[in-house]
Amino acid sequence: RLNQNSKITKAKIKQRMSFSKPFRAALASSLSLAWSLQATPPITHSCNRRWVHRTFAMVSGVAPPVTSHLSLVPQFLSQTLKQGDVAVDATAGNGYDTLSLAQLVLSADGGSGRVIYFDVQNQALETTRSKLLSVFSEKELTSRATQLHTNHRDIAILDEILPSGSLVKAFTYNLGYLPGGDKSIVTQFEDTLVSLRGASKRTAPGGLICVTCYTGHVGGREETDLVRLELTQWSQSVW
Repeated sequence: RLNQNSKITKAKIKQRMSFSKPFRAALASSLSLAWSLQATPPITHSCNRRWVHRTFAMVSGVAPPVTSHLSLVPQFLSQTLKQGDVAVDATAGNGYDTLSLAQLVLSADGGSGRVIYFDVQNQALETTRSKLLSVFSEKELTSRATQLHTNHRDIAILDEILPSGSLVKAFTYNLGYLPGGDKSIVTQFEDTLVSLRGASKRTAPGGLICVTCYTGHVGGREETDLVRLELTQWSQSVW
């Protein structure tokens, strides 16, 4: 989400964009598509694979040898989040994104930072909790790591959990099915679009929303295309 005092223009962005052929090839060969709406300047104003290259090159300063879309999200998060921020994993899955968020926002003194994670499957919530406990103590997680056994479309529940007026610095979405779980249980595009729209209203200026889509399962291509369409329609004056 754009900071209102941003003076970065598209022309300046394009002047700063550079990335190597190996980097382009590595991203293009990925079996998945990944988008991020980066809310700290420099900013991308479109959401497709072409802009993924450009965003990553701008955020990191150089184009490292990426071999997977999974390398993108941690880069964006580490550039944006700091201790004391609020972060939400809308699709916890096996807990990798949730753990990354927690390590970035939970302060060592136990006084600030909050991570909230959603999933419809108990298996995913239990796995995620175990990952968090492998790094943090039960005491450190108390009141600062909240799990929600519900669909990611219920993003508005954040208003009941967070103090009035609180905004989220980063949302992560990893769509599709739970790796190692029941592949018949997948995210549905209707739920995802509702959730993304809700997240957009609750993202702090300078924050971001990361969305990773997969196309290999039934319904995956349709969800991917609709997410892309949705994100390209968001106001460029805000995102």
